[in-house]
Amino acid sequence: MIVPFVNELLKPYIDAPSKMKPSILKEIAQMINEKFRLILDKNFLRLDFLSEDDAFERRLKESFNDHITSLDDLVKFGQFRHHWAGPYCGSYVDEKFISHLEKDSYIDALVHYLRDFLYVTLVPVMRECAKMLSQPSSNVLLDSCFRRDMAI
Repeated sequence: MIVPFVNELLKPYIDAPSKMKPSILKEIAQMINEKFRLILDKNFLRLDFLSEDDAFERRLKESFNDHITSLDDLVKFGQFRHHWAGPYCGSYVDEKFISHLEKDSYIDALVHYLRDFLYVTLVPVMRECAKMLSQPSSNVLLDSCFRRDMAI
């Protein structure tokens, strides 16, 4: 299992194991526990920060609420996924994710975490928006996504 922020904390000692001392190991364990405790303390796993009134947020909650119910799920979800640049093995429970939580930027944390899976969530919302719009968007990227996805 790959947890980027844990790997970053351990990297200097994997490269030079002789530098690892019991006090350093204890300090690293405390830092890891603090970061996981932050996720629990912020109630991130419940996704309660997502609004039922907003179509996009409601769709996010419906799509991922059952998949992310524990810290174990959070770390394992999406471990092996196909990324646009090729197969990717890893989790987005990294320093940037933790930083968003520390700043109470829950949506930013969720978007960072789910970035490869947002497409699946956005396609139905984009289709609904496309139906409501009578004119093409001025955004070339969105237009190409609409055209490609409407053909599916």
